Amino acid sequence: MDSFFFGINVQKLSQMGLLDSHGLPLTDAEQDTKLSSEEHLFSRLRSSSFLRSAIFSKGHTLFNQGDLVDEAHIIFQGQVRVTAGETSFYMGPGAVIGLAEGIAQVPMPWTLQAETLLNTRIIPIQRAAEEIRNTDAGLRSICRVTVMRAIGLVNTPESLR
Repeated sequence: MDSFFFGINVQKLSQMGLLDSHGLPLTDAEQDTKLSSEEHLFSRLRSSSFLRSAIFSKGHTLFNQGDLVDEAHIIFQGQVRVTAGETSFYMGPGAVIGLAEGIAQVPMPWTLQAETLLNTRIIPIQRAAEEIRNTDAGLRSICRVTVMRAIGLVNTPESLR
């Protein structure tokens, strides 16, 4: 059975003018009252110079089960269908795909295919891993625990030691 797993309310962000190039950024006080933490992060990542945009047509396969990940994706528009065996669900705007697997250097456990026209921002795994290695020990530890929980690892991957 298919179900929707994750998505940001992009209609709300669009109405606030945060998704067009002419929209004015909200002040921190306005963001605290009008946006959830996920919506705030989503609107900030959209303009990040660290990431580059990509557009995929309906039916394009982003990852096959077993692929190694060298670029993760943040979905900004559209949906992907995620499948593994009998399990299937959809992910939409705000979903981050492949980041934990890429950083931990483990194979993708799912096949992900664009269900609609898909607009993503790409996170280069090598650069993200370098940023994590070069950050302070506390933040590096948070990243390590988050990645391990996200993909169910028991042992710390070499890339996060």
